[in-house]
Amino acid sequence: MSMAEPLEKQLITAFSAAWGATAPSLLGCASTLGLLAQREAQGDEVRSALEAAQSGTTVFAVQFSGLLTGLLLCLLDSAAGEGIVNLVRESAGGNEHKDDREFIGSILGGTAERLSIGSSAPLNFGEVAQFDFSTDPAALVSRLAAATGQSLWVNTFSLAAGAGLNS
Repeated sequence: MSMAEPLEKQLITAFSAAWGATAPSLLGCASTLGLLAQREAQGDEVRSALEAAQSGTTVFAVQFSGLLTGLLLCLLDSAAGEGIVNLVRESAGGNEHKDDREFIGSILGGTAERLSIGSSAPLNFGEVAQFDFSTDPAALVSRLAAATGQSLWVNTFSLAAGAGLNS
């Protein structure tokens, strides 16, 4: 990672790399996450960016502190969300203690390791929360918009996992 890149962009690069290194062993199949586009939303654009992602979306949210402070949101469309849920459950082999939040938490652990290398301030992630836009989309958008504040980095990824998930 280039030190000239803003830390927010380094976070996304580290997350993608951690996915590639961690997800295959957790899912029991090949999996890649590739960054397609990245932009920053500010002010009123924050609410618009969240509203655009509503339809059938699963949201994983986690606060972080240390090297960076903020809120990381992983929004998965319905196909990707269902695909990951199914792969996590299949790989758990009936272990009810393994769930989607633990899966994302494992990816975030790898992200923190990558960003903390050579830094005097480690990156710490909190507990992963999971939300579904189908429950009450307007209320969830309001909550997430309030939590993210006036600035939000919007990153679009391609996701492949196993033979059947390409999103």
